[in-house]
Amino acid sequence: MSTRPALFLHSFSPTNLSDTLFASALQGLSQRALLLAGANDVVCCDTVPDTDYLSYLAEFDIAPQHIVVPKEKVASSLAERLLSDPVLLQKLAKENRCIEPYMATAIEWQVADKLGYAINGTKPDYLAYLNQKTSLNTLLAESNLPYLPSISCYSNNLKTTALHAYKRYGKLVIRASLGLGSKNVWLVHDENDIKQIHAIIVAAGYPDDRRYVITPFIANTLSFNAQFLLHPTTIEFLGISQQHIDTNLHYTGNIKPASPIPLQEKIVIQINPLAHYLQQQGYLGYLGIDLIVSEKEVFIIEINPRINTSTFTLVGVKRIMGSLDNTCFASASLTIPQHLNTFHRFETCLQTFLLRPNSKQGILPIMSPIAHKNIDIIAIAPSRIEIRALLRHVEQMMLI
Repeated sequence: MSTRPALFLHSFSPTNLSDTLFASALQGLSQRALLLAGANDVVCCDTVPDTDYLSYLAEFDIAPQHIVVPKEKVASSLAERLLSDPVLLQKLAKENRCIEPYMATAIEWQVADKLGYAINGTKPDYLAYLNQKTSLNTLLAESNLPYLPSISCYSNNLKTTALHAYKRYGKLVIRASLGLGSKNVWLVHDENDIKQIHAIIVAAGYPDDRRYVITPFIANTLSFNAQFLLHPTTIEFLGISQQHIDTNLHYTGNIKPASPIPLQEKIVIQINPLAHYLQQQGYLGYLGIDLIVSEKEVFIIEINPRINTSTFTLVGVKRIMGSLDNTCFASASLTIPQHLNTFHRFETCLQTFLLRPNSKQGILPIMSPIAHKNIDIIAIAPSRIEIRALLRHVEQMMLI
C-alpha cells in the first residue's frame, strides 16, 4: 500500500467509455472524492466546493484540507484542464503524491508523468480490455470461475443473433460491450423487444462494428456489488452492497444486504480469486464486481475497473460511522427543487433528518454541484425499516 498522500483526480471524458455516456451523467464526479480523501490528501475539483458542505464534513473529521481547481478550459476533462494549468502543475510537482483516479486512462498517466507521481491504476491497454464486457468470460475462465453463456455480436448483426439466441434461451439480456452502469442494457421478453432494440440502435446511428453481449436472463435473482481496492502487494476488501435494479434492469441505488447474504460462501470463493488474478495481471486501484445470486447459483456478470457508485457509499459510511457493523445504509438520487440549490438551504430543509456526529441515523448528502438539479444521498440508520421511513420523509420534503 502506498504511504504517499494522494491526489484524487476523478476526471471523466465521454471517450473513456464510448458514446454510451454523456458528460451530464457524471456531473460533480470530482467532488464525490471528498468522501474518500484523507486530511493530507489533495482533491482536484471541477469547481470550488460548497464551503458550508466542507464545514459539515469537517464535523465528522473527514474533510480534506487541500482542494485545488484548475483554470477553466472549454470542452475538456478535469485532467486536461490540470495539464493546461502550468502554475498549478508547478505547485503540485513539488509534492510527493500518488494519484487516485476515477479510472486510470491515458490522460491520468500523462498527469502522473508530468508531476512525477505514482498512480494507483492499471495501464491503459489493460484497462481498455477490462472495460469491454466481451472480455468477461475469458477472464472468468482464466480464473477457473463459472460464467453465464454469452454471445457477442455487432450492431449490423445484432437483430439476427438475438433472434437465434431467443429461440435457444428465451428471455435475454443485451448489453453494449462498452458502457457504464445501466446505460444501453436491455431486457428481452420476446421477439418484438429485439426488433425495438434494433430500431433504437439504428436510430442512434451507432457504427456497424459496435459490439454487444447477449446472455440468458436468469429469473428471481438478487444483484450485488463487491468492492476492492488493489495495491501492488495488498488487497483491501471494502464490502458488499445489494443493488436495487428495476424491472428494466436499470440501477436505482444500493443498500446494505440483509444478513446473512444468500450464498455468501459461494460469493466469496468467486470474488476473491478474481481480485487476486487481476492484481497478478497488473491491475491496481478500485475494483467493482457485479454478481447475480439465484436460489442455488452465483454468477459474476460484470467487472468495473474503476470507482463505482457504491464505492462512495461503502467508504463514506465506514469513515463516518467507524464500521459497517450494526449500521444499515442505502443510497438514492433525489430531484432537488431550485430553492434548495445550496447546502445551507438543503440543511435547513432536512433539519433533524440530516446526519450529525455521534448520531445513529440521518441523511448524508453527497453535495456535488447541483446545477443539474439532482443530488445523491446516503441514508444511514440501525435497520432497513428505519432506512425506508427516513427515505420516505426526505422524499416528501423535496416535494414541499
